[in-house]
Parts: sequence; C-alpha cells; structure tokens
Amino acid sequence: MNKKNLFIIIIATFLCSGCSVDYNIDIDKQLDFVENINLKATSDSDSQQIKEFNSFVPVNVDSDEASVFEKKFEDIEYYDIKKADNNNKLTFKFVSNMNKFSNDMFARSCYKYVVLTEKKDEKSKKRELLLSTSRQFLCFDNYDNLDDVTITIKSKYKLVETNADVQEKHKYTWYITKDNANDKFIYLLLDLKTRELSLWERIQEGEYVNMFTISLVLFLVGLVVWFLFKKKGDIKNKV
Repeated sequence: MNKKNLFIIIIATFLCSGCSVDYNIDIDKQLDFVENINLKATSDSDSQQIKEFNSFVPVNVDSDEASVFEKKFEDIEYYDIKKADNNNKLTFKFVSNMNKFSNDMFARSCYKYVVLTEKKDEKSKKRELLLSTSRQFLCFDNYDNLDDVTITIKSKYKLVETNADVQEKHKYTWYITKDNANDKFIYLLLDLKTRELSLWERIQEGEYVNMFTISLVLFLVGLVVWFLFKKKGDIKNKV
C-alpha cells in the first residue's frame, strides 16, 4: 500500500457521495503548526459513517501501515479526532513543528514533497520561513469523489511573498479543484523578524507601559473617589 494514499483511504471509508476538505494551518509565535483538517459530509449516509468512524490516524506519513486502523502504538503520534454533534463533520487536529511538518501525513498525502525551512542570513540577520510544495496536487488522481480542497494558512509574521489565491490580513488561502490541480503548488515566504503583536504582548514588551500605567492609575483614583462619595452619601442617609 502506498502510504501517501492513506489520506485517500481515510476519506473513502466514510465519504462516498463526494466531499470537500478544509485544511487549516495556524503558525504561532513559537513556530508551532496547529493543523485542523475538516472533512465535511454531503449526505445522511456520510453522516452515519462519520458517526461510526473509529479509526486512528498517525501524524507521520512513514508510520507503520498497521497503526492506521487497528490500534494505537505508544511510539507513534496520532491526530486528535473530533466529530461534530450532528456528525456532519470530522476534524483532525495536531500541533506540529519545524522538524515534523515535512513528513506530516496530511501535508504529504497530496503532494510529492513538502519543503519547510528557515532561511538565515548572518550578515543582515534576516530570518525567513519558506513553505513550499511540489507543483502537482495528486489527491484528485487517486479519489474521484473528492470535489475540492481549500488550504488556509494563518500567521502574524510579515508576508514576503506568496502565490495564494486570496491574501487577507495574516491569512492566505488556496482553492484547489480538479481543473487546476496539475499546477497548484503552495508557496509562502514569511519574515520571522517581523511579527504583529497582540495588545497584551505589546504591553508585556513595554510598548504601551506608560499608557497602561496611566489608565490603571486613573481607574484606581476614580474608584477611590467613587467609594468616598458613596460612603459620604451613606453617612448622610443615616443622619
């Protein structure tokens, strides 16, 4: 059995009338890759098969084939699997990292290779993260009932370059169909030295320390004044 086709077998076990796949990656500040793969049912029979789905799916594409459906092994990592309450969606989730992602089961199931590397320039101190794949998307060749795949990558690191179909703030999306699969590769280059911080992160780094301190002091002063007026009003009422 070709291990790259395991993802296709997973879909074929319960989605027989056609399906859509949403593959989402969130790259956090520690460069962990939070994967969420959503398989959507398109009929009542699909929902019933999702309800009955009890297989285990290893994270590494080179895992022993016996570990996929039979049982869990202690030395193999598996996706967390969750079913929607109405059984219309099956979600696979895992937190990967730089070392694991290139051999990730879902990433490698439809591309011949996946490249994930950190590029460093010692002279300029530039650090960039490159994520790219082979050119052809292979899943449609192996599974006729797969209708479409949407790949979305989110990251607050500054964008350098991408071939995404849609670019939004911190979000890059590729729409893959049978018509464009022969030339639908993923390319994303991020600047690891520039990342948009959340408000709390900015406060922690001291960027808003003065504003935060002033706001806190004003709040405390207002609270004390309110308490004093309230106490004075209570004394008058008692008299």
